[in-house]
Parts: sequence; C-alpha cells; structure tokens
Amino acid sequence: MKSILDTMDENLPTFEKIAVMQQLVFKAGFVWKDTKGVISKIKEELEEVSAELNKNEISQDLLKEEIGDLLFTCLTLCGYTNVDFKDALEYAGFKFEQRFRNVEHILHQQGKDINECPIDELISIWEQAKNNIRINK
Repeated sequence: MKSILDTMDENLPTFEKIAVMQQLVFKAGFVWKDTKGVISKIKEELEEVSAELNKNEISQDLLKEEIGDLLFTCLTLCGYTNVDFKDALEYAGFKFEQRFRNVEHILHQQGKDINECPIDELISIWEQAKNNIRINK
C-alpha cells in the first residue's frame, strides 16, 4: 500500500521532515478542527511526561518517547498557527540568552557568584530580568 508519506525525502533534517510530514497529513484532512484540539493534546502529552517523571523508576526510553510526543505536538501547533517553528525556537533562544546575561549582570552588580546562589534567588532575579527586558523593548 502506498502512503501519502512516501513522497517525503527521508534525508531531510528532523525539523524539516516533521514540517513536510505535517503538511502532507494536513492536506489529507488529518487535522483537529481548531487550535483547541492541539492545545488539549499538548496538555495530555505534558501530563504523560509528568506521569513518567513521577514514577519511582523512570524509564529513559519512555521519557524520551513522551517528551518526543510533546515536542511533536508543539510543532503541530506551529503548523496550525502558521508560526515557523525554527523562527520561534530561535527567538526563544535569543530571549533566554538576553535574560540570562541580564541575570549575570544583576548578580555582578550585587557582588554575587551565580554558582553560589540558591535557585529561589536565581528564579527571582530571572523574573526581574524578564521585566527589565520587556521594559527595554
């Protein structure tokens, strides 16, 4: 039996292959009615990741599978919203870098070493850094 997925180039990088795969199945009508369905699936996949993490003995194979499902579904949301996932991920990385550098700057001004700060303090400073960057936009 021939599959609509047979037209995919198997040598594509992972992100591009997923994008092509999603385009092909979307054209075939394998889609949710709206983004609510995708969001619901993301929540379901996140619960499955959480459930695996809450086990006494975590299976790395199952965890990899569940995280993969979560990421795949997040990429599906990009397809539904016409957001280029590479651009979205690149921008997220840029924001993270800017915020982290701001955290380091704040700590430097306070005369503190990041390696010696408790996580609660780092998270608080992270929130401050997020607000600093928003204000400077």
